[in-house]
Amino acid sequence: MLQHNKNAWKMHHNSPSIAMLSHWSCPFTGLRTLYIVAIAYVYVIFMIAVTDKSIVGGIITFVLLGVFPLAIFLWVFGTPSRRRGRRAKIAAEREAAEKQAIHDDTKLDQ
Repeated sequence: MLQHNKNAWKMHHNSPSIAMLSHWSCPFTGLRTLYIVAIAYVYVIFMIAVTDKSIVGGIITFVLLGVFPLAIFLWVFGTPSRRRGRRAKIAAEREAAEKQAIHDDTKLDQ
């Protein structure tokens, strides 16, 4: 009769490769995934542009199918991180202003 080895199961599921796999399993989990998708898209569009019959056609293909859609994609999917950064900056400025106000109040009391 086969016995289930619990320690082997724990070692397998705690391995770094499984942890990395779970991180990459969901698309758009972070900026790394976003940039990997963008780089792959640029590569594919560049290969399409290279195989165009003329240089001007290749440049137009690269700009219209690559640069503009990619800029929109990065802007839309980068909005949450920009929003978090803006909120963090405002919170830090507010905290610094409060500390300065407290510091000024303590100077006036002395």
